[in-house]
Amino acid sequence: MIGEYHEFIDLSHHNTVRSYDALDPRFEAIIVRVSDGAMADRRFDKHFDGAIDTKRKVGVYHRISPYVEAKRQLIAFGSGLALLGYGDQGDILPVLDLEDNIKPTPEQRAAFDAKMYADTVNMMAEWCNKRFGGCILYVSRVFAARLGKKDFGNYPIWGAWYPRKESVSPGWMSAERLEKLKVNPNLLDGWRAWQYGQQRMPSFAAGPIDVNVVDSWEGLTL
Repeated sequence: MIGEYHEFIDLSHHNTVRSYDALDPRFEAIIVRVSDGAMADRRFDKHFDGAIDTKRKVGVYHRISPYVEAKRQLIAFGSGLALLGYGDQGDILPVLDLEDNIKPTPEQRAAFDAKMYADTVNMMAEWCNKRFGGCILYVSRVFAARLGKKDFGNYPIWGAWYPRKESVSPGWMSAERLEKLKVNPNLLDGWRAWQYGQQRMPSFAAGPIDVNVVDSWEGLTL
């Protein structure tokens, strides 16, 4: 833990894990990307099974693409969760990842429709509510502004803001630093979780891993 905050990581096909058992015990949970737009994450089943085997809390997420029809995205996410038996396995409310493509083309940028995107978010969130009793929204303040939003109602927020661009070392986010930075104009007010950077963990995985804190798991579990 960092002060009173719990630590966790998230994984997608960008992460090549060498040994799930090598993850530092301080990380209490692993959240795995299941789908992106209309596509399944090509490592979602491997990461999910590996996370389950570590006996940690396990969660799942879907990145909502601005350029893919809502129904196709819901099918991709729902199919992946069905394959995993999510609900029977898993511990954390599903996460909807609200962000643009990493490198959107000029044509895609021109086609971005904030209202259509918000409608997709609402549809998928409602599905999660009916199926799992809720969901978590991962969103940066910058992207929220593109949607014309300052808050997202009662949905728990997993904020995204990196105080440092380069990878952080273990212990960089101290309790003192967290207390200093947690109320910040780069984060949405009232966030429950915060992705604050990436850390290299060579025994666990090749390349940097997203690192996060959460104030508690209360209200965020199935």
